[in-house]
Amino acid sequence: MTSLSPDGGNSVYYILLQKLQLLLPYGDDITPIQRAIEAERLSSFLGSIFSSKAVGEVFIYLLDRKACTAWLLQIHLNIPEATAYRTLKRLRSLGILEKVLKISKPIKTAGGPRPTLWALLGASNADLANVIREHNRSQSPKYRAAEQIVQTMMRDYTSIRVKQEITRREINYVVKEFNMPYRRYDVQLFVEQILKDKGVKVW
Repeated sequence: MTSLSPDGGNSVYYILLQKLQLLLPYGDDITPIQRAIEAERLSSFLGSIFSSKAVGEVFIYLLDRKACTAWLLQIHLNIPEATAYRTLKRLRSLGILEKVLKISKPIKTAGGPRPTLWALLGASNADLANVIREHNRSQSPKYRAAEQIVQTMMRDYTSIRVKQEITRREINYVVKEFNMPYRRYDVQLFVEQILKDKGVKVW
């Protein structure tokens, strides 16, 4: 039988169990029946989220970023627009997500409704500002190309995974390998900024 312990083996499951235990009531005045009722409520709540693959994926995404727009869900999770809106409405109906505001559209952009910023309960102003900035950047095809390049670099470059650093010369080499209809210098600037945001030293 596999054991769960904090010694490095099955660490993810161990941490998950520890977190779940924190959600259950403790104390001398809590009866086993009360704890069983709360456990059933927790199980029902998690089941309502993870019974749908799409809703579960968006929920995990939001646990990391705290807020999002439907557009960011589409490009980061590769899901259709209709699925993005459906999952957001589902999480809102569960009482853990709220509409925060409408994001102002950049000048000289096409008409249409302004995108909605959605956030988990308790999201900070800094979380909201980060998502608004990312949403506006993601409207640029050059920025989206830079994100794809960064994903490749995070996977293939040992210096990023181990040392958390990379040179501009290495970045320039990778950017040249991608056949893009954009000015390489513009894309490289986006690549450098994304890497810095991820805590990677660029020199």
